Amino acid sequence: MREPRDINALHQEEHFTPLIILALWLNKHVGTPAVFIAVQVWTILWVGLNWLGVVHFDPLPACVIWLLISNWIQLSLMPLLLVAQNLTSKHDQLRAEEHYRNDVEMARDMNDVKAALVRIEAELS
Repeated sequence: MREPRDINALHQEEHFTPLIILALWLNKHVGTPAVFIAVQVWTILWVGLNWLGVVHFDPLPACVIWLLISNWIQLSLMPLLLVAQNLTSKHDQLRAEEHYRNDVEMARDMNDVKAALVRIEAELS
C-alpha cells in the first residue's frame, strides 16, 4: 500500500518568483464581491460627481481620465490573473491525478479484502 502524496506540499515547494506570488494573491483577492462592489461604487461616484457638476475633474461625456485608469487596471491585472489561473489549474490537475491513483488503489484493496472474505466464508462453510 503506497502513501498518498501531499499535493499541497509539492505545490508549495515550487520556487515562485515575487511576481508569481503577487499573481496568486491577486487571483485570490481580486475576484471577490467586495472588489466588484468597490469598482462599481468608484465608477458611480466618479461619473456621478462629474455628471451632477459637483466637481469637473474629468469632463463628460468622455471621462478620459476614468477610462485611462480603468483600462490601465484591467491591462495590468489580466496577465497576472492568467498566470495565477494557470498555476491553480496545474495544482488542481495534480490533485485530481493523486485522487485517481488513490481511488484505483483503494478499489484494488477492496477487491483483495472481498476475495479474502469469500475465501474465509468458503472455509467456514
